[in-house]
Amino acid sequence: MDTRIEFPCIAETVALPENLLIVSTELLDSINCIEIGAILFDLPHRTIITQVTFPLPRTSNIDGSTNINNLILNGKIGLPCLSSLLENADLIISHDVTFHRQQFRIKPLPVINKPWLCTKKDIRWPIEKKLEPNYTIYDLALAYHVPVWSTNRALFECLYLSQVFERCPELEALIQNGLEPRQNYRAQISKTDESDLAKAAGFTWNPIESVWCRRLSAKEVIALPFPVEPIPD
Repeated sequence: MDTRIEFPCIAETVALPENLLIVSTELLDSINCIEIGAILFDLPHRTIITQVTFPLPRTSNIDGSTNINNLILNGKIGLPCLSSLLENADLIISHDVTFHRQQFRIKPLPVINKPWLCTKKDIRWPIEKKLEPNYTIYDLALAYHVPVWSTNRALFECLYLSQVFERCPELEALIQNGLEPRQNYRAQISKTDESDLAKAAGFTWNPIESVWCRRLSAKEVIALPFPVEPIPD
């Protein structure tokens, strides 16, 4: 399979990714550790290739206790597995890239130098799913009739996304659109009279700047029913 993507305003053509690495992290304060979850997902065949989950201690104050030693052991076993999944991945996917990418900048987690895609901010799910602007990963799962049996666990969140992917027939098109370059825009509308238009278009209210804003691609800007202006990064 060698589907090609032509990015708007960019001459370079890139291949549609085939191996997706779905990642999630959870802060487990009760045992002072971070939990890592990752699933390598085969996009063309809509199936899980392999998965891994493990905790890592969040403190450098190693007291030699059994619990801490077990966390260190789990990390030593899990980190090489995670590194192997990263090597075989074409694209990293998470429901909140801003948060999870930040966690992967903390040692001893491996540095990720591959593109990320956010299922919350980059992918435009079908309107008929009726997702609210600030929908959670659990809202997305339920919209695709994926049972949610546990929350706030890293691997479960990866599993929910993988099952959404399995049930989404237009996933390739959604990923293709999600990979298009985006930048922040503010809606040029009246706060009171046209706020419903902004909400319906997925814009969120920024109370600090007093503007409706959203990250958009060139195609999405053209399709809007109201004018917008770019926000400098």
